[in-house]
Amino acid sequence: IEHEGLSSPIVGKMVEDRNQNLWVCTEGGGLNFYDRKNRLFKWYKANGGKNAISHNNIKSIYYDNKDDILWIGTHLGGLNKLDIKKNAFTHYRANENNATSLPSDIVKDIIPYKGELILGTHNGVCIFNPQNGKSRKLFVNRKEGKFIKIITDLYLDHLENLWIAVPGNGVFSYNFKTNI
Repeated sequence: IEHEGLSSPIVGKMVEDRNQNLWVCTEGGGLNFYDRKNRLFKWYKANGGKNAISHNNIKSIYYDNKDDILWIGTHLGGLNKLDIKKNAFTHYRANENNATSLPSDIVKDIIPYKGELILGTHNGVCIFNPQNGKSRKLFVNRKEGKFIKIITDLYLDHLENLWIAVPGNGVFSYNFKTNI
């Protein structure tokens, strides 16, 4: 269904796909697609269906240009994968009975790392494997781990230092090569 304008005036992050279309995250209005050539909006909203976004409050987004896939982090709906070519959604949720599930259904940031995704959640940082849908939590048995809980932002620099913004606890850096 095509629409006039955005589904919500509260806008977060945005990405551009390989066809120069914009994907706009909203808080409460789901994901908005903007076809720049035809100047049309399409809304992706949660409707309880299997092939829909899992939640309308979108916090983060990453576009995989190679596979034409959007990875969408929600507030309480976990991680969503949108295969753009197939127009197919896959949901990944937290499950306290499964150690390889997401650590939280609040996903605030998504960044790529060596074929996987680093997720900043409201229960720490994890490495998510897009091939099998499993995640492994970082810093579990480290003293810093108790401070690295609610993540607002992640950044990976040129030296493979992961910078982690944690409200109330400052910024942490972690080097994947040295494990420090």
